[in-house]
Amino acid sequence: MVFTSSKLGIFIVLGAVLLTLTSSTNAVAITNSTIGPGGNGTTKAAGPLAVSGFAQTCSWWGGTYGNAGGKGIAILQATCRTTSGASKTTSIDLAGCIANDNGILHCRVSGGFTGSCTVSNSLATGNTFLQTTCMTSSGGLSRGGIDVIPHHLQFTRFPHHLWQFMDVSDTQELSQFRSTDGWKLCRQILLGLLPFGPHDYQVDGVAHLLDGIHVLAVSATGSGKTAYIYMLVHILLKILKDPSLCPSAVFPRNPAIIVVCPTTALEENMEMKIRGFGLTAKAVNSITVSEAERAGTQLWRAVEWDISVILISPEMLSTPGFQRLLDVKRFTDRVYALVVDEIHLLNTWGTGFRPEFRQIGFLRARFPTKTVFLGLTATLRKGKHTDAVCKFMGLHEGKYHFIRRSNARPDVQLIFRTLHAHKASERFPELDWVLRVKGKVLIFCASIRFGFRLAVYLWHLDPQSAILHNTIRLFNSLNSDNYNSTTLKLLEGNQASKITIATDKLSVGVDIADFQTVVIIDPRDLDDLWQKGGRVGRDRTKVKDAQMITYLTSARMKAARAMLQDKGLADKGPSSTGSGAEMERGLAEVVLAKCHVAEINRQYDNPLDDPPCSAECTSCSNSPPMQHPLSCNCSGCDPELQVNSVITPKPRQKPLPLNIRVTKEMRQAGKDRLIRFREQIWEDADELTMGFLPAEYFLPDSMIEILLDQFPLLLSKEALSHILAAGETQESTTSAARELLKPFLKDHTHLTAHALALLEVVSELHTRFDGMRLQKRLEANERRGKKATEAAVNPLDSSEESEDDGASSNDAGDGVSGLPSRSTGLKIRIDLRNRRIIN
Repeated sequence: MVFTSSKLGIFIVLGAVLLTLTSSTNAVAITNSTIGPGGNGTTKAAGPLAVSGFAQTCSWWGGTYGNAGGKGIAILQATCRTTSGASKTTSIDLAGCIANDNGILHCRVSGGFTGSCTVSNSLATGNTFLQTTCMTSSGGLSRGGIDVIPHHLQFTRFPHHLWQFMDVSDTQELSQFRSTDGWKLCRQILLGLLPFGPHDYQVDGVAHLLDGIHVLAVSATGSGKTAYIYMLVHILLKILKDPSLCPSAVFPRNPAIIVVCPTTALEENMEMKIRGFGLTAKAVNSITVSEAERAGTQLWRAVEWDISVILISPEMLSTPGFQRLLDVKRFTDRVYALVVDEIHLLNTWGTGFRPEFRQIGFLRARFPTKTVFLGLTATLRKGKHTDAVCKFMGLHEGKYHFIRRSNARPDVQLIFRTLHAHKASERFPELDWVLRVKGKVLIFCASIRFGFRLAVYLWHLDPQSAILHNTIRLFNSLNSDNYNSTTLKLLEGNQASKITIATDKLSVGVDIADFQTVVIIDPRDLDDLWQKGGRVGRDRTKVKDAQMITYLTSARMKAARAMLQDKGLADKGPSSTGSGAEMERGLAEVVLAKCHVAEINRQYDNPLDDPPCSAECTSCSNSPPMQHPLSCNCSGCDPELQVNSVITPKPRQKPLPLNIRVTKEMRQAGKDRLIRFREQIWEDADELTMGFLPAEYFLPDSMIEILLDQFPLLLSKEALSHILAAGETQESTTSAARELLKPFLKDHTHLTAHALALLEVVSELHTRFDGMRLQKRLEANERRGKKATEAAVNPLDSSEESEDDGASSNDAGDGVSGLPSRSTGLKIRIDLRNRRIIN
């Protein structure tokens, strides 16, 4: 394809043309619109010519058509006039616009129809129908074609590389909302509708959007970026309701804003927040669409006219439902703005992890140029990262308003540590402190598997409070939607939900006010680190001395040092060592910097001080902005000596006494007996109400493990003796049994009726374990007696074996010593009732 440019704007296809493809099944629209000079030296879209289609504005067209190697060739070339009367000749490969769908041609981005079709004729002046022979899915051939003259002049599907060269800015000559009076009007409207006043930078962004100027806004997490959305909608609706506020303003009737959100959790959080400010909002994702279908409602029809803020996930952009929505004229006419939240993810998720993000770029092309664009993020680094986002979204220098405020968090202590456990580890002693630290803790893991292993480890450290009291929760995409929603509700107001172990699903946009500590394990890159760290301490009135603690594995720390030692290494993305550990250069520079905060400020181009708000900002008057501390307390400037004195490793517990320790053999015997008990409960359960449940439901394997872990202490013989002494009746004994097992039965209430039977099994196991211990002692005694006899027969070997005898006496069976040998003549008896061995 050939693209030409001029000082007045960047032109595209067919003589400064704007290529547009209709979605009709047998027509592909290629139209010619022009871009001419606007007032005040700016460039302004002059609008389409008064004709529909390139055929009426182009004096000649032809190109290259034919077949080579069984594949078609279709390159359209045309000479078309511009608004100035000049002529331009450019070309376009139609394979990038047309697809073969089972023998029928229709438009599609990167359709590639020439791979399965041959071309039978050539397009020439006066002829706009391309004849083809295409293969069908059954292997047959279908003759047909496609007309390149449109039925309507409209924006529909075409690749981003066509429109990203357009001058999409529609800069208005009148700066009515950006003026002093315009700011005053915006504040007046918002103060009457919101419980707080807007900051100056929020008014600045909204005023540009109201004047039709695209906006890219970068500011710290928790700084009110979502407010741009609902503030804009409130002003639009207020002026439409009372045009006397601004008679010259022209807005679409019943305006709508489309907001593309990276995660469903962010969608739900924003929907709730926007509704809280009195606007209609709806999250549209695979979950809500499925729920609507089950309820028999039409979600796409509802958002077509009834919703002001439509929150949509990237995956939905390519669905038939959304494509049909974009074909509804009354919907596209009411779309005032397209918003992309967390726009920095185009540089990461969009390149591999979630390619659906690339659809965001295509979406802009589906709306008229009057639709303004708003990009929001807290983590957009200067240089190539910003350039890549702007290029992809068609934001040209000087043609959009850029708001860059500092994303620094001076109220959060930034700490880096080395994680010596590796990704396959099942023990994480470096993280024991999270069970004792004050406040809510959010732990981000690189994978669901890693997060689950960490949760299991913490559960076993403190099962009674962690599992049974619901203080540890997992938040990831494998959980049910209901479970994740419950976790968010608990986090919003429940101090008992102390530790949350999450993945990227919770990393962006979710606004939980009172996380005291965020732990980030092996972040992908600097943006990933800073977004996840932004979840901590969002409400300064609730959280003091917040911490962001990042753990990197030893291999990745090594990779960081190796990367920075190679001074000539260009930043080409992640680098890896022989161990397979990858490290992004920006993250490496922060981790190894003498001052982590200063390096973050450098990479994000953070201003030393943000411009202060004016006296009209009531929000700053009521809650003054944070001040930078006199000295930095990051782990680079202030090593963790003081912190480690507060968060000390948990002291190692003393081993259990040998007479109550549960060996591997005992544990396996206990598992077998508890499984048989489980099967018996399952057999006795009511077939009608419980027959569909598996046996594991009645006594899960995880609970069996916990019972055996707590066997020597919580379920000791002393505890059982208290049960027997608790009362004289069966009811009192059952009640005491339930009370002892209450921590275990909290999440398994169906076992309450079997509490006494379960304790009887435990009592049985105590008797069996005592017998196994006795057997081990007798075997050890027998070995000692045998060796004593051998020593008497061969005294020369006794001295050599004396050391072994000592070892045997200390390592017999479970290592229990002190049992006299049979030669002493002492008798041994077992008191089974009290489960004791009496010499």
